[in-house]
Amino acid sequence: MFSISELARVAGLSRRTAQFWVDERAIDLEGRKPIQIAETEVVLARILKAMTQNRPPIGWIREMAEVLRLCLRGDASVPSDVARAFAAARRGERAFLVIAPEVMSDDASNWPHSWGAIGEAELSRVMARALRNHCSLGITAVDLRYAFDLAGGSGVAFPEDAQ
Repeated sequence: MFSISELARVAGLSRRTAQFWVDERAIDLEGRKPIQIAETEVVLARILKAMTQNRPPIGWIREMAEVLRLCLRGDASVPSDVARAFAAARRGERAFLVIAPEVMSDDASNWPHSWGAIGEAELSRVMARALRNHCSLGITAVDLRYAFDLAGGSGVAFPEDAQ
């Protein structure tokens, strides 16, 4: 479990941003007194930090947090390529979540614009395919292995990993 200050430090956020994300319910709390934040929420914050360099509105951050929680839980609604990337990152393999800027629109479905990529060769293929389909496209690629590596090498254990 992490405090807000620990969340900020481990996720590379300012303390103020971490507090704001908690206050705005983008990051869920396990306990209110004392404040406790689960490891999965810290992983989520690390992914969100990489995705929010253009400072999207908090509503978008909350929406993406919900979508990413589905990925972290291994929900059946997650596209198989995205699920494979999250599973690979949990195992410590190099894996990326690639997101096109259309995700930041008001479109009700985030999935058509996101791709999982396992390894750098697959990342290159995914990016090339996206750029072929769009003449001008900015893409965010998040290193999921980094997001899961909270302790500099130990990774985060999830209940489903033990099964």
